Amino acid sequence: METSVPPVTGPADPRESLAKRLVDSGHLRSQAAIDAFRTTDRHAFLPGVDLESAYKEDAIPIKYDEHGEMISCISAPSIVATQLEQLGARAGHKLLEAGAATGYNAALLGKIVLPGGQVWTLDVDPDLVAGASRNLARAGVGNATATLADGAAGLPEHAPYDRIIFTVGAGDVPVKILDQLAPGGRLVLPMRIRGSVSRSFAFERDGDT
Repeated sequence: METSVPPVTGPADPRESLAKRLVDSGHLRSQAAIDAFRTTDRHAFLPGVDLESAYKEDAIPIKYDEHGEMISCISAPSIVATQLEQLGARAGHKLLEAGAATGYNAALLGKIVLPGGQVWTLDVDPDLVAGASRNLARAGVGNATATLADGAAGLPEHAPYDRIIFTVGAGDVPVKILDQLAPGGRLVLPMRIRGSVSRSFAFERDGDT
């Protein structure tokens, strides 16, 4: 049976507290991203997770393999905010996201690109795609679609994209993705360089470069 997750309102609204925390720390700067955080219920994308945990500065596991190893999580809010600022999405943009997770990131992106923008979020895990689809529908996000597909291969049928974002790590820049990036477009990609910790890089298309 489907259950709805009511929005949390009032002076202790955790969305407002989260947005303020990220603004004060310097992770959030643009008004569109701030407004998206303020109006999106993070807990609605984390069924079964208590309210306090949903808004903490922590990654939250959402799926484990048969050995108990985490295979998917929703990133800590500061990481989400940092990548959104790197991406620099604007109203009317077409966006591609690799790594659907719970759909929370796609919901934020969907609000940032309004009016007129569209988001496609991809994952190879049918369970994650189904969950993200349910969460986006319950949250009333009508311009973000979760699709079963390999993020490294992209989604050529809707290309070119103004912005492409990976919320999953990569060893290198996926070549097929570059062909789907619009002129002047931007790609945000977390990569591990020379065995170091993973860092999020932003690349911009300049002609063929």
